[in-house]
Amino acid sequence: DQSKFGGTSATFNGSNYLQIVDVNQVANFDLGTSDFTIEAFVRLNSMPTSDSWPAGYFNTMMVFTKGSPSAADGYGFLIGQTQLIFEVADVVIINGTHGMTTNTWYHIVVTRKSSTGTKIYINGALSTSDTNIINPSYTIAYSCIGAAQYNNNLLDWYVSNGSKLDSVNVWNKELTQSEVTE
Repeated sequence: DQSKFGGTSATFNGSNYLQIVDVNQVANFDLGTSDFTIEAFVRLNSMPTSDSWPAGYFNTMMVFTKGSPSAADGYGFLIGQTQLIFEVADVVIINGTHGMTTNTWYHIVVTRKSSTGTKIYINGALSTSDTNIINPSYTIAYSCIGAAQYNNNLLDWYVSNGSKLDSVNVWNKELTQSEVTE
């Protein structure tokens, strides 16, 4: 079970991560006021121990984040002990109970339609939806898979439990429920 699709997935052990863009490419993955979707396949090796954001950030699993060092800006899609969480500027926009267990692959998705709100899906089923919308803004921002970079230009808050991520995608549109299940 090294990969959801028979190839290779990324395993995060606390010393590795994937930084997608550098500081000179701040506009990459800016969500702003647009519609978007973030999706990934995840296989937890052990469960996160907190659902608290931002106070318990170090005990959650970062899936995809974009933010500035030492600033309450950007956004993050993360897995808590019992919840999937999407946050903007350190404010939880939406969270839904996930029911995930270890050693099983899950397809997790967060979508936003700027006119109607945000939704979280787990394995194609709608987990929760909310009309709460805050548009992310950035100063100097880094996009990361498996980590977050908010502390003096250093990567911080690594996924350190040996969990796996596969096929992380960011779309510039809201995927419909039928597109999520394809």
